[in-house]
Amino acid sequence: KQWVKIREELAEIAKDEAHISDKKFYKICKKHKIVKKEAIKRLGDLFHDLGVFLHFRTDEVLRRVVILQNTWATKGVYEILDNEFVRNKKGYFTIEEAETIWDNTDFEDMHHELVRMMEKFELCYRVPYATPTAYISPNLLPTEKPDYQWNKQQNLIINYQYEFMPKGLLGRLIVRL
Repeated sequence: KQWVKIREELAEIAKDEAHISDKKFYKICKKHKIVKKEAIKRLGDLFHDLGVFLHFRTDEVLRRVVILQNTWATKGVYEILDNEFVRNKKGYFTIEEAETIWDNTDFEDMHHELVRMMEKFELCYRVPYATPTAYISPNLLPTEKPDYQWNKQQNLIINYQYEFMPKGLLGRLIVRL
C-alpha cells in the first residue's frame, strides 16, 4: 500500500516537475512510513526497473537526481542528437557546446546529467584525453567508409556474419574501441 501511495505522489509531482532530488524522494518515502535507507534504495531500484522514473543511484553524476518524466530526458538528449551543428561535425561535440545548445531550454542546468545519461545508453562516448571534454555519438558517424591507407602486413582478420544486424551496433563498437 505504501508503494502505491508513493508512486501516486510521484506521478502527481511529475505533472509539474521533470525531476527531483534523491533527497526529496527519500522524504516522500519517509512520509509514507518507509524509513530504512535500504528499503528506500530497493524501492527506488524497483521503480527504476519498472520505468516509474530514472534513477541511477550508483552513478557519481546521476545519483542525486530522480527523473520523473522520461520524455523530458529523451527531449534533452535529442536536443543534442538533432542539432545541426553536432550533425555537421559528425557527432562530435564538447561539453561547452552541449551547454550552449541547452542554454535557455528546460535542460540548461542539467547538462552534465544529460550527457552522462547519453553515455549510459551508449548514445555518446567520451573522447579520451580531449581538452575540453568532448564526446562523439556513434549514431551520427558517416556511413561512408573513410579513405584510409591501411598497412595490410601482419593483420589479424576476423569475419563476423550476422543474419540480423541491429542498427548502430558496429558504430557503437567502433567508437567504444
